[in-house]
Parts: sequence; structure tokens; C-alpha cells
Amino acid sequence: MAWVGHLDGNNDQWVVPATDIGIGETLKFRGRATGDTVYRIIGATSGYSTLLELGATNVNVRFGSAANNFVSSGYVRPELNAFFELELERLDVGNYQVRLDGGVLGNIATPNSFIFTAIGGLNSAIFFQGDVEYVTLTGRHNWNADASNHGAGNPDLIDSIGGVTAIAQGMPTDGSVWENLNPGGTLLTANYYNKLMAGN
Repeated sequence: MAWVGHLDGNNDQWVVPATDIGIGETLKFRGRATGDTVYRIIGATSGYSTLLELGATNVNVRFGSAANNFVSSGYVRPELNAFFELELERLDVGNYQVRLDGGVLGNIATPNSFIFTAIGGLNSAIFFQGDVEYVTLTGRHNWNADASNHGAGNPDLIDSIGGVTAIAQGMPTDGSVWENLNPGGTLLTANYYNKLMAGN
């Protein structure tokens, strides 16, 4: 199955305890944008000091400060409604790597930690409008729409590995947050989607 949880871009988010990317670990997001809003996908529950963001011409990462770290080698922003997989890996104590759909966009040299507390909403005025299939952190967490309760109730995002539930805030409780887009298989990534559209 391939369930997703909808973020409407209007004051909604999933909140988790402060979580750091350890050395050798990869933070991975799979989903799609459904509205042409700022793609601030993962970060802090308030402010912009920690964020993972898809911009118009680059990916921007902030590590607990206002300093921007842009990576853009070969970057093409995913089209609306096309699924993509964005990864941030901590290679060692002073280096991170950013990948989009498996392609390396660049490395960031910093000893700073990436400590996130929110999926989808980073500030009362900036929320990601799109669908989330899963957010994983190597060996520790797998916040997964497939594993979540799709009925009525608070639409929390269940962690199938670590048991640390991502608590839904600002979302409807009637089950409308969830949708099974493809009961028979896996949803397409942006790169494969674009190849199909081009006839390749």
C-alpha cells in the first residue's frame, strides 16, 4: 500500500521530540508538494533556525542558526504533484550530504547538529502544503503514513521503528487527512515521473 497524509499548508504539522541526526545516519523524506508554497519540509516548530527546504533553485539547510547552506549541483525543483525523496546524511562530525531522488546535490561542511521538532510546519506563517508518505531516520525512526490509523481520531504519524509518535496539530480528525493513492504498489518519484512524461 501507499498511504499519504495531507498537509494543507494552513497551520498544520506533525510534532516530534527534539531529534538529532547522528553520524552515519540519514534523514529521509518522501512525499510531494500539492500547492505552490514554500517547501519548508522539516525543521523546528517555530522560527527558521533549523530547516530543510526545497527552494526554486537550490536546497537550503539551516543548522540551528540563521546561516543558509545552499546546495544546487544538478538540482531541479520537483514539479507539483510529483513524488520525490529528499535525504540529509551526516557523513562525519563535520560534513553532511544532500540527495534528491538518489542524486547527490552537494555536501555541507559544518560541525553543527541538525535537530528537528516538526514535519510540515516550521512557523505560524510558513507551512508545507503537500502529501507525506514517510519520514525516516536510519535505524531509529520511521514515521510512516502506511502504519498510521486511517480512521477518525487525531491523525498522528506513527513511528513503526522507534515508537515515537509524531503528534498531529491543526488537522481535521475525521480521517480525511489520509488517502491511499495506489493500493497496488509504490508511488513514483519525481525523476521517474518526468521520464514518463517525456516518453523515455
